[in-house]
Amino acid sequence: MTIFISHYVVDICIVQEAIFAHQIIKELKRVMSERETHKAVCSECGQECEVPFKPDPSRPVYCRECWSKKRTTRRRY
Repeated sequence: MTIFISHYVVDICIVQEAIFAHQIIKELKRVMSERETHKAVCSECGQECEVPFKPDPSRPVYCRECWSKKRTTRRRY
């Protein structure tokens, strides 16, 4: 089925996929905003930060900036 939006011809499947993707993004934002966070101290720089998990004293915790520096680049095959 084809619909006309202004002077553009758009396949209805594309519109439905866009609506579905928008609904998924909206639901993810809702879930992420409800996520419980815990205060922690970054093992690298010593700044206080919030993490989405309960910190384990035997493992290091990193703030967002230090985590992005430590994270290895992913290979794409």
